[in-house]
Amino acid sequence: MKNNGFTLIEVLIVVAIIGILTAIALPSYRAHVMTSNRVDAQMALTEMAQIFERSYARQGVYPSAVPSISVPSSYTFSLTTSSDPDLFTLTATPDTAQSSDECGTLTINQAGVLGADKTHCWQ
Repeated sequence: MKNNGFTLIEVLIVVAIIGILTAIALPSYRAHVMTSNRVDAQMALTEMAQIFERSYARQGVYPSAVPSISVPSSYTFSLTTSSDPDLFTLTATPDTAQSSDECGTLTINQAGVLGADKTHCWQ
């Protein structure tokens, strides 16, 4: 009599292999998603800074609010101004799952100076 099926041992081995592969791949995937979200936030900050500069070139003043553009939901964007109307800083603060990102808060100012918690984050 021929047996046409899998034994319990074979099924357990396959489940163990899948578990090991998942344990290896999942952290790498999460790191990739975090990096991708950071790049999206950097692009949004750069686009906002360009909008600010175009407004300054046309009207002689920077806008008083964060421009309405498509931004990643993993960051909160804010504008900081000073008493000097020729200065601004745009900030992207990580939210939810992105909050564990090593780069932390990203910034760009009117001079194009880029900031983050780590120096390699804007490269």
